[in-house]
Amino acid sequence: MTYFKNIWDQLRALYEARNEPESVQPLAELYWRLLLSLSVVCVFGIFAYGVSEFVGVLGNLSSASSASLNPPVSLDRKQLEALLAAFEARSSTTSTNIDPAALVDPSK
Repeated sequence: MTYFKNIWDQLRALYEARNEPESVQPLAELYWRLLLSLSVVCVFGIFAYGVSEFVGVLGNLSSASSASLNPPVSLDRKQLEALLAAFEARSSTTSTNIDPAALVDPSK
């Protein structure tokens, strides 16, 4: 515990005498090493995250079955024909019964 207290006392003394040239060099070196350490930790963290995401995607690709590759059919042929007939009936009734002069301009 006294070792850490001695280090802290030395850093405090260097910081208090930061106007002296011989005190600036150790502070600058400590700052530089701290920045390098932080950048190395960030690079390793980014690399680890990228590898984990890549492995996750590979796991999803390998576990995909043929059922997930072909989605289920949502409409059968009868439902599709009924839907198309309903659209056709609606378009034929609305196009013949609408008077173009009776339409109101929504911008007014």
